[in-house]
Amino acid sequence: MNQENSFKDTLLLGGDKFTLPKCMVCKNFIGDGNDDTGICSAFPEGIPEHVMWEQEDAECNNGIKFEKV
Repeated sequence: MNQENSFKDTLLLGGDKFTLPKCMVCKNFIGDGNDDTGICSAFPEGIPEHVMWEQEDAECNNGIKFEKV
């Protein structure tokens, strides 16, 4: 499968696939916030959903970029 980014594709039992947002495979990702919003070094108050699906080379916030785990 050829993709512009390296989002992780995951195969589930039954053959279904889903793609993880880039944040889930970034070393700056911290975990879930209070409202089930992901938090990271760039967005300690919560990662905006549109940022999760941006290209990996886009700056996230405050000079912090995606860094693959």
